[in-house]
Amino acid sequence: LITILVALWLLLFFIISANRLLNFISQPVMGGFITGIGITIILMQIPKLLGGGSFVLIGNLIENYFVTTGDWNFGAAISLIMTIIILISMYFTRKFDYDKEAV
Repeated sequence: LITILVALWLLLFFIISANRLLNFISQPVMGGFITGIGITIILMQIPKLLGGGSFVLIGNLIENYFVTTGDWNFGAAISLIMTIIILISMYFTRKFDYDKEAV
């Protein structure tokens, strides 16, 4: 079903020549958008590559809780906590990286 909807959406864009709209969007914005979508798709596939439902991953746990309860506050809090954890790990990774050669 989703394949048919995507095909119809792309056909509609082709008919109305939506590619003219891309002239108003800068290349870095489009690059970031496409990269973000690609990363999202890849991250959605990781649980399936690791065995599907046999593992309880933190992302699946948060998603299942959020979908069943619809608690936006919990989703925002977990997103903020995960962002802070990522930033802290990036800081320590950079601090303890002894190989600081310029690329």
